Amino acid sequence: GVRGRVNVVARWAPRWAGRGGPLFREGRREVVGPEPTSQWGGREPYSGDREDGWLVWRGAADMKCGIAAILGAVKALRRLGLTPQAPSFIECVVEEECTGNGTRQKLQSGNRADAAVVA
Repeated sequence: GVRGRVNVVARWAPRWAGRGGPLFREGRREVVGPEPTSQWGGREPYSGDREDGWLVWRGAADMKCGIAAILGAVKALRRLGLTPQAPSFIECVVEEECTGNGTRQKLQSGNRADAAVVA
């Protein structure tokens, strides 16, 4: 479920009315549980341990890389002075790994698009 958790949505609007419908760029912001914890080699899954300079915990990179790639692409496009021809939404949604309730919540709120990029 998504009770008590919210989606984060940013809208990148065009400077002029172009062609085409909205585009979603989407990633999720949380992870499912670490079970079975017996497979973590004695390490606490949410400890935030570092190993050879890398974070090794549940959720340290899971989906954060995809969201970072989306934001990096938008930043690069903006730096080049480019804008979308139709509204573009950058979304960080909840509960996508098991049920898709975050996307369902977004769609029930009325957000629609012609296409989506899910990182």
